[in-house]
Amino acid sequence: MRENEANGNTTPVHSNQKHKEIAELTKASLPPPQPLPSKGSDEGGEEMATLTLPDGRTHKLRVLKPTCGNQTFIDIRDLLSATNAATFDPGYSSSASCCSAITYIDGDKGTCLYRGYPVHELVEKSHFEEVAYLLMYGEVPAENVRLMFEKQLKSEMLVHERLKNFFTEFLTGAHPMAMLATVVAALSSFFVDPMDLNDAEERELAIIRLIAKMPTIVGMCYKTAVGEPFNYPRMHMSFAENLLYMMFARPLEEYTVDPLHAKIVDAFLILHADHEQNASTSTVRTAGSSRANPYACVAAGITALWGRAHGGANEAVIKMLKEIGDVSGVPDFVQKVKDKKVRLMGFGHRIYKNYDPRAIAMRGLCRQLFEAGTQRDPLFDLAMALEEVALSDDYFVKRKLYPNVDFYSGIVLRAIGIPQEMFTVMFALGRTVGWLSHWKEMIQEQQMKICRPRQLYVGPTERAYISPAEISAERLRAPSPPPRSEPQSEESVSIARQPSDIPRHRTKVVIEAPSIESEYINEFMPTETEMSKHFDFHKVQAMVVKRLSSDRRSTRGEPLGSPFPFIRQSESEWDDHHFNPDDPAPQTPTSRERLDSLSMLSSGSAGG
Repeated sequence: MRENEANGNTTPVHSNQKHKEIAELTKASLPPPQPLPSKGSDEGGEEMATLTLPDGRTHKLRVLKPTCGNQTFIDIRDLLSATNAATFDPGYSSSASCCSAITYIDGDKGTCLYRGYPVHELVEKSHFEEVAYLLMYGEVPAENVRLMFEKQLKSEMLVHERLKNFFTEFLTGAHPMAMLATVVAALSSFFVDPMDLNDAEERELAIIRLIAKMPTIVGMCYKTAVGEPFNYPRMHMSFAENLLYMMFARPLEEYTVDPLHAKIVDAFLILHADHEQNASTSTVRTAGSSRANPYACVAAGITALWGRAHGGANEAVIKMLKEIGDVSGVPDFVQKVKDKKVRLMGFGHRIYKNYDPRAIAMRGLCRQLFEAGTQRDPLFDLAMALEEVALSDDYFVKRKLYPNVDFYSGIVLRAIGIPQEMFTVMFALGRTVGWLSHWKEMIQEQQMKICRPRQLYVGPTERAYISPAEISAERLRAPSPPPRSEPQSEESVSIARQPSDIPRHRTKVVIEAPSIESEYINEFMPTETEMSKHFDFHKVQAMVVKRLSSDRRSTRGEPLGSPFPFIRQSESEWDDHHFNPDDPAPQTPTSRERLDSLSMLSSGSAGG
């Protein structure tokens, strides 16, 4: 057995006897992997499509058919090399980047299959550990294999004691997803790196370790956020039970895992285990195509999942329901949606044009939870009322806006005590199995061509280089801007009378190059009259920025540092929300402080 001596880690790299037995039993029971279709021609009676280019040239492309569904795929892998033409498909909505046998989705029919099994059946009849094995290896395990697999997972749930030190360094209030991504990436430092991706045994053990250690790390993220001591996993508990125990057990009292809560978590993890080539799964495959280790690939998937448009959608649903308030506010909210004044979160899906089958299962779990005596969440009644109104309204039916899995998942998690900041972490915990199944598939079936999409370049053509000194000299030789007419009175320049012209007070101007002549800046300074009782200093700063902008030396929405290297915007980006004179302003400086500050600004000193 090799050891990672450089890190002081004595964890063996090669699997133990139990893992070898699982691997042998699995290999004996599974069919051989299906290779990626090779680049073909029209020989052999294959169906071909013909592409005609603008210059009259034609190119034949092979037509590929999936095992499920009626979609047609055009193989364009040799298009660029043969014709010097490329396709343009931002977001890959019409492109297949790989062949996969893991998950099939039919959005029109509302179907989601894991290795051919409907996901709602797996929620009812299986459990997460079994589904994890199914996704990884393609078949439901025999009973003896299942027991060995679960035992292997439990034996790998402990993390290295030094890994706990990472959590002590996170600042109070750090988001749990930031902790999760950091610690998962750091796992690779506790094992031999670089990992031998050609060693199937080493790959399998890395997958087992990642799946097993994820609930332990998730529990540590939660305990760090609430400031409580860590708990360690128990061999007699299931995957879901261990997660709840490590999150909610406290040293001051006995903790017994609620079986219904464990069932809810188990179902949640199954429903989120995989969903074909979504943003995070594609990210994992992209990272994996560069031969990165699986810990780094999963960390990349976690960061992609973090986005509001992906894993954070269930948090947005909870926020929306809270804003509606109660059932009586539903009709008014629906009308605002129709008027495009607000967005309806948790409805519609880029893939599903029917009811999301995962949402049906999640809604059933909600009912089961509240019927069992759990304190009813008023948001559940609100969600049911909103769904009823939306599904009976032609506006939403015509647009095929049906509830998706995010619509009810947040309510379920809230009901069992999981805070909103942990929703996406729970999503990542379940999806890790899917990510690793795709990582395993791409290596096993030799789909390891590095991802390298093309781009449609729209930038400047080739041009000669001009040095910064030449640019500055040219600008200084330029004629001065026409003199600015002075306002007739102090009131005419009041910010209260120009709310649309002044950025909000959070904008700051910072001088970064004292060598620039102060006279050049003074041209844009407000007069001392303008600095009188009507203006605080932070408002004067905003005025300076505005006048620089009006001189066409910077544009709204762009950093000021580009045309003026000595000025940058330091705290907030330009936006469409302007300063409101009714907002509380920072403490007003004295007139002497204003003059001193402006003197420093005009002389080139750094300011905040």
